[in-house]
Amino acid sequence: MDRLGDIDAPQVRNASAEGETPAKLCARLCYTLSMKRKKNRRSGATETFSVSVDAKTKRALRALADKEFGGNLSALVTDLAEEARRRLAAGAYLSRHRIPSLTPDQAAELEGEIAREVAGAKHRGRGGKAA
Repeated sequence: MDRLGDIDAPQVRNASAEGETPAKLCARLCYTLSMKRKKNRRSGATETFSVSVDAKTKRALRALADKEFGGNLSALVTDLAEEARRRLAAGAYLSRHRIPSLTPDQAAELEGEIAREVAGAKHRGRGGKAA
């Protein structure tokens, strides 16, 4: 006969008992299902957005995603966003404590000092042997 006759569901049994044709039942069920509220995304689900960048930037982002995230550009963007959150938090801290921004010369001096400390830490050995 038709496919709906093979389905053992309450709607089909009730529709058959009430004399509703399979075509009418299908139309009613399709309408009902289409009107049901869509499921909300689970907590922590991703969101999609569009970003326009020049070709050079796109190549750089794709290369970095390939190298560090197995080609997952979304993971790269998530990592960049984490850095953005850290910068925002640092800026809020500085503002809250009324610490002025560094001048470009002061920033360069600080970066140089950090680079020297990092270089010095790499060259130091483990110290003397344990007794």
